[in-house]
Amino acid sequence: MEEIKNAFKNALNGERAHLSPVKALEGLTPEVAGKLIHNSPYTIWQLIKHVSFWHDYFLDYLSENKLPRVEKSGDGWVQNPAPANDHEFSETLDTLLNNIEKAKTIIKDIDRLNYPERYENAWNVYQAMASHISYHLGEIVLLRRMAGDYPPPSGGYVW
Repeated sequence: MEEIKNAFKNALNGERAHLSPVKALEGLTPEVAGKLIHNSPYTIWQLIKHVSFWHDYFLDYLSENKLPRVEKSGDGWVQNPAPANDHEFSETLDTLLNNIEKAKTIIKDIDRLNYPERYENAWNVYQAMASHISYHLGEIVLLRRMAGDYPPPSGGYVW
């Protein structure tokens, strides 16, 4: 069971698959995050806010809060293409990265959690979190590359 828990923790960080969220977002500025990129339906900022929205939702769900169902996909997206200011940008990034760390600590109690009404069990919530962040992190990295803002300062995959 510990191996499975470690695999899920690693999935949140993209271990053996892609850069960690910390590294992939490293050096990102509010200006680049809010930049409109030709033919992209979203800015990096909108993707970050979307991932953050769902990560908060999943964490609340794992904390046994009874949450209302999100009825429309648009409810998880912000309309503003860019952060209002540097503070909003840094606060959102910090919250997202801290919530990833929180998710990795919650897994120790995962066997006692059960949510049959929506996800069958807490393992499925974890899988959704890991897949969701991985999917959108790939989009963020691609948009950073298209904006000429990649790799991050400490390096990253470019293949």
